[in-house]
Amino acid sequence: MTLNKAPHFSTKRLQLRYITEQDAEDIFYYAKNSNVARYSNYEPHKRIQDSYNFIRKCQALNIKDSLNPLAIVIQEKGKEKMIGTVGLFKGSLCGHNTLELGYALGEDWWGKGYVVEASQILINHAFKQTYTRRIQAVCVRENIGSFRVMEKLGMQREGILRKHVFKNDYYYDVYMYSLLKDEWDIFK
Repeated sequence: MTLNKAPHFSTKRLQLRYITEQDAEDIFYYAKNSNVARYSNYEPHKRIQDSYNFIRKCQALNIKDSLNPLAIVIQEKGKEKMIGTVGLFKGSLCGHNTLELGYALGEDWWGKGYVVEASQILINHAFKQTYTRRIQAVCVRENIGSFRVMEKLGMQREGILRKHVFKNDYYYDVYMYSLLKDEWDIFK
C-alpha cells in the first residue's frame, strides 16, 4: 500500500488520522484497562511512558506509508478524543495482495459501532485505491465482541488456528476471518 500523503479519513461521527504525542493521555486511559488488553497482543500500560513508547512505534510504521495504526477520534465535549486504533497491515499470515485488519477500542466506547465504522473506511480505501484483493483478521476465540465486528463487516470465518496465541500462561485458539474484494463490492 502506498500513500502520497498522511491519511485522514472522516465520517459524521469520527476521524481517522496518524497518532501523535498529543494522544498519549487518551491512549493511556484505555490501554491501561485490563479488559481492553485481555485478548490483545500487548500488556496493559502501567505508566504513561508505555503509551509514549507505543506512539513512537506507530510513528516508525507511518514512515513506511502504512495505514497501521490510525487513531480513531471522536468529538467529545467540544474537543477531540482518541478512543482507539484501527489499521491495515501486512501480517505474518498474509499472502499476495492481502492485508490484515487490526483494532483496539477503549471500553467506554464498546458497542457503539465505532470499530465497524472505522474499519469500513479502511477496507473501502484498500479495495478501491490499492491492489488489495483480500483482507483478513484474527481474534482469540473467547473475544466475542471482536469476532462480531468482523461478521458485521461481512467477513467470513475460515477456521480456527488451534493454540495459536500464548498469553498469560495460556494457549488460545484463534478464529481466522476474511473478506474478498468481490464480496465487499456486493456487501456494500
